[in-house]
Amino acid sequence: MDQLKLIKNQSQELSEIYETLKSKIISFESGLNVLKAMLNLIEEPQNKKSINKEFFSYQELSEFIGIPVTSLQTMVCKKEIPYYKQNGVKFKKSEILEWMSQSKIDTVDNLMAKY
Repeated sequence: MDQLKLIKNQSQELSEIYETLKSKIISFESGLNVLKAMLNLIEEPQNKKSINKEFFSYQELSEFIGIPVTSLQTMVCKKEIPYYKQNGVKFKKSEILEWMSQSKIDTVDNLMAKY
């Protein structure tokens, strides 16, 4: 009976660890997307016209931040990304950059200092 409790506790602990890791991986991926967007700003833009625009289409935003159009569409449906809907879905550049900066990932040193 004690072994069964031990196994259940270990299973619950593993499940919690899995969820924590899953969450951190998702955050890490968001951080990578922020870095991609920043690199796009630093490097010579391939399409200066779209980079200098205030609002992006799905395709333009996809190229700007490196997230596939289908992923952006899913994020819009789930209301996970700021957007406007007038003559189609549009994304305001300044709001996207602000949204992306909210996905900052702490460094290992910062995380260790918290604990």
